This record gives sequence, C-alpha cells and structure tokens, in this order.
Amino acid sequence: MSDEYIDDFADFTGNSNSSESSENTQIDEVKNSLTGNFSFRQVGSITTVIEPVSIEASMELITKAFESDPHVAGIPVEQNGAIIGLLEKKTFESINSSAWQKFWQKDLDSYISKTDIMLQANDFTEKYQQRVIDENRKTGISVFPVFMHRHLLGLVSLHDFLDRVSAIRSQDMEKARIVQQHLLADDGCLKTAPFSCVTWNRMANTVGGDFYKTFCVEKDKKYIIGCFDVSGKNVAAALSTMVIGTFFSALKNFTVPVRFGPAITALLDSYVQDATPPGIFTTGALCYIDYEKNTISLQNCGHTPVFVFIPNEQTQKLEMRTLNPNLPPFGMGVIGSSEQTAMTLPIQKGIRISMYSDGFTDMQTPEGQRFEDENSKKFFMKSYGKKGDEFLKLVETTVEEWIEDAMLIDDITVMDINF
Repeated sequence: MSDEYIDDFADFTGNSNSSESSENTQIDEVKNSLTGNFSFRQVGSITTVIEPVSIEASMELITKAFESDPHVAGIPVEQNGAIIGLLEKKTFESINSSAWQKFWQKDLDSYISKTDIMLQANDFTEKYQQRVIDENRKTGISVFPVFMHRHLLGLVSLHDFLDRVSAIRSQDMEKARIVQQHLLADDGCLKTAPFSCVTWNRMANTVGGDFYKTFCVEKDKKYIIGCFDVSGKNVAAALSTMVIGTFFSALKNFTVPVRFGPAITALLDSYVQDATPPGIFTTGALCYIDYEKNTISLQNCGHTPVFVFIPNEQTQKLEMRTLNPNLPPFGMGVIGSSEQTAMTLPIQKGIRISMYSDGFTDMQTPEGQRFEDENSKKFFMKSYGKKGDEFLKLVETTVEEWIEDAMLIDDITVMDINF
C-alpha cells in the first residue's frame, strides 16, 4: 500500500493527532451526509462509510462492526494511527470458529488486503470499471477505498460497483431507445397521402441499427420512404441511424437546392460519409413518389431486394419485379459519381412495394434454420392484398412462428407501401 494511501487515511481519521478530535467529529458528520448528495453515476453514491479498527481489536469488536451493517464488505485496519489495509468480510468469515484464538494471537496484518487503487468519490463509476476488475483478477481484492479531497470517505465493494455500472448503462440504453424511437415515430406526413405505408419493426437489442423513414417533401405532391440498415450492432449502430434521422430533419427545416429523387440519394451518401467514422456503412432502399410527374422511383443502395407488385388490368394477372442492390451502401461517398440506376414506373392503383431489412431473412428457428430469401419472397407474394393492421399482424405471426423461443439475432424492419 502506498505511503500516500496511509497518509490520507491518517489525515482523515485524525488518529495521528488527538487535538484534532473536534474537527474530526465534524468531518464524520459531513461524510455521513455526503454519500446521499452524490449523483447516481458518481462513486460516492455507492460508498459505505465505516470507521477503522485497530490491528489489536478484539474479535467481539470486529464482529460487531460487521454485524452492525450487513452491507459492509470490509473494514479499514489501522496501526499506530495510520491505515495499513482493509479486512474483507469474506476473509473474516473464512476463519472457522475453532481457529479464533490462534487467529487473534497472530498479527492481524496477515489477513488484511492492500491495494494501490484509490477511487475518487466525485468521479464517475465507469471511469474505474476496468481498473477494479483487473485488480480483482490479479489480487482477488473485492473491496476498495474511496476518497474525497484526499480524505477517506469509505469503502465500496466490487459487487456494488459493478451493479451500479450495469444500472447506469441500462439507464443510458433506455434513454437511447427513447431518442431512437422518437426519430422513428410517425410524424403524420402520410395521413392525407393518396397511398398507405405501414411499418413493422423489432430491435434485437434495446437500440438497434435499423432505421425507417416516411418523409413529405411537398404535401400531397412528393414523398420519400426509406428503409435502412447500419453495419454493426447496439449503441454504435444506433448512433449511425441518428445520422440518417438528422439528414431528414435538415431536409425538413432547410431549403436544399437539389432535384427530387437520385440527387437526394447522392446527398445522403455524402452526409453519412462526413458524419460517421470510416468503416461504418449503411444500406438503404429509397422510394421517391412524385405526384406531379405521376411516377415512382426506387433505388437500392446495397440493401435487401425490393419487391414491386404491379397488377395487369389486361391479363388480370399480378406482375412481380425485383430491384436488387445496384448501388453501393451509404457512407462511401461514391453514389454521386455512380450511374444513377433506378426503377421508375407510373403510379397506378394496385401497385404495392415491399422493403425489408436482412434481419427478416436472417431470423432463425431454435435449430438454427434461417428464413432465407426464398421464404421472404413467398411471404410478400402471400401477403399481397393485406393492408394496415392485417398486414402487420401477418408479419408478427410469421416472425413469432419461425423463431419460437430462439433469440432474435438481428433487427427486423418490414415496410409495405400500397397504392
């Protein structure tokens, strides 16, 4: 144990100078009230305040110290007015009753834990996570001292420390989920549109890498509908989906001098490239609906196939077209210089467009069997004619029946546009 560690303990307990007893009484009152004043994220909020015992303390005294608070995981041990280490509760309990007399006749120094890690009460718990884990693996120590302004505030156990880190991360993930769901929320732009669009989405984790958007460029005239899938998982992927969300927010709040359609696709590619680190790519399928030109334009940027169903009034048959990925994913910054390939068709009654993320094809049974592309294609053919809640219910039933009690390995998004 470092000299600084010993001096700090001695300074705080006041055992090195009896004339400071009045001051130390005030410090004790302050420190007992302090732990409740730390924020949820700070180490001080999980610190247990406990007075040190002498290395010559009796068995009864130490037993009383532990029994006074079942939560106490250790006790500071002092000698000649300075703290020399910690007596962990697990060590105390490991000494069987038949060895008590021998135990107390020996130097208590043989049973104390010593560490150079000094946690600061005002710091955030996440800052120390790896250090305390490494120390525990190396030495087996599971109780650590906590300081405030160079004085000992108390002790914190590894168990409480990791519990708090886990709780903090759960809170953060829930906040991230709320932010992401806000970005995914229907803004009502399609309420008066002459077509319908429904979306079914389930994230594999609290937050995910799927993103979808319905966007009105000019009310009742021009619309953008997109389905996106970011490479990676969890928080990193969720942050990248927010990049896409902010792009559409910018389109909504600022006048962007670009042509409707492929030019916006190229602009999104450049935006994603600038806003995300290298190696993060986003696949996407975009549907541009233009009632001024009476056209639908579809682009597939590295995404899963887009299925288009077109009724033929003359033959009374249903034609199915597939738009496979023919453009690179967003984030590479090359779509603007790529050949702007798009499937364009006139708007007519009965057209249906299906877009989905690869989580749909990748979902697995408990035995590990994937849903695959062919089943996805059959599903969309089977579901033609089903709209709104009926379609959403069919998607949910299909997913539930396929995965049963298996883990969802990837986010699933299914979008269905009906004219």
